[in-house]
Parts: sequence; structure tokens; C-alpha cells
Amino acid sequence: MNSQVKILVVDDDPLMVKTVTRLLEKMDYQVSPALSAELGLKKLEEEPYDLILLDLLMPGMDGTKFLESFPKGLDIPVIVMSGQQDISSKVASFDLGAVDYITKPFSSAILLARIEAKLRRS
Repeated sequence: MNSQVKILVVDDDPLMVKTVTRLLEKMDYQVSPALSAELGLKKLEEEPYDLILLDLLMPGMDGTKFLESFPKGLDIPVIVMSGQQDISSKVASFDLGAVDYITKPFSSAILLARIEAKLRRS
């Protein structure tokens, strides 16, 4: 069932992207990595996704700018994965359309549970 689900992972940390990609592929999700917000937006133009995992702190365009630049009319749930634990970052992410916020470091089980919960609702 998950093999039909496409997830875009946008994070500038190659190790985080590799770890999350491996985890999701083990669960039979189709994963597309993007090591920058700019590349993530480009990939959104090229193909549809069912869910986006997004880091906030990235060089160049950060995750907040990614959310602000998110193409209007796309109804794709965005889960923010960030080391930022302050309330203002979380509230700003929700205000810009994120549906969830996971603080790094997080467990694989929590990430998978939140992904599955969001996909059930979309």
C-alpha cells in the first residue's frame, strides 16, 4: 500500500536525509530527497507528492521561506522536522501551513506514526 505514497524530504543535512530515506523506503514509501529548499520547490513543480518532511534551518532559502513560497493550490501536508524548540518557530510553521512539527532528535517510531496519521487524514 505505501509503495504508492510519495514523500519529499527537504533537509540540508545529508546524514538526516539518508537516515530518513532509508527508514521510509524500508516501510515501502517512495522517497525523493532534496538537499535544499530551492531543490525541494523545483521537485514540487516536476511531480506530485503525498507528504513533505521539511527542515527549517538551511542555508540560502530556509524552511520558513519554503513554506512561504509553497505553490498555492497544492494540498500536501507538510511536517516540519527541526532542531528549533522555541514556541515561535513552531507557531510560525503552523501559521504558514505546516500540519505537524517534530523536534530533532526524534525516534523513528514517532516519525512513522505522525506520517501515517497525516496520510490517513489527507
